[in-house]
Amino acid sequence: MIVSHRHRFVFFAVPRTGSHAVHAALRPLLGPEDWEQEGLEGAVDAADFRELMLLRPQTGLLMDEAGRLGMDFLGRYETLQDSFREACQRIGIPEQQLAVVNATAHRPWEDCYDDEARTLATGFYRRDFEMLDYSPAIGPREPG
Repeated sequence: MIVSHRHRFVFFAVPRTGSHAVHAALRPLLGPEDWEQEGLEGAVDAADFRELMLLRPQTGLLMDEAGRLGMDFLGRYETLQDSFREACQRIGIPEQQLAVVNATAHRPWEDCYDDEARTLATGFYRRDFEMLDYSPAIGPREPG
């Protein structure tokens, strides 16, 4: 998380979504009155972090009690650079190219799920798929 009084924004990072690259790009723009979370070591144990953050539906982190998006702007991993560009424009900071930071090599996500696992994941993350307008089979739905 970053709280910038200088540029009047809060960057709320959802784990495993390119947040390290965004942090790296924003860090040089922070002023002395701004704050950046420097990690969770010691704040919560690994099991709690896994349960509370990594395995929790994103809507639990992003939506308010009424089920509305609890922020002014939501960038998407699938369009990370374009989303970051829009965020920069909205808060009035220079646009920049995001670096690849903390990347992992893995198979395409479709290869990680058989039909049973896909059904379980789709059920568990059903609200994410609905509220964030994703199709469980192919990622974000096409407009129209």
